[in-house]
Amino acid sequence: PELGPGQKLRLRIINAAASTYFHLGYAGGPMKVVSADGMDVKPVKTDQVLIGMAETYDVVVEIPASGAFEFRATA
Repeated sequence: PELGPGQKLRLRIINAAASTYFHLGYAGGPMKVVSADGMDVKPVKTDQVLIGMAETYDVVVEIPASGAFEFRATA
């Protein structure tokens, strides 16, 4: 599906690394964490999430006006 400015996108992030933590960040603004390890949580807006081995997070991001966005995982 095509996404346009202002639309929301839900991403499921899984850390499949054997021994690395990752800092997750979204260049388009804050992201909203809506699920952790498969369990719905009270939505929390944040600029960065630290994900450990075998953890999963669902985050909702909004597509910025430019239509381009970067989602980054940094070890």
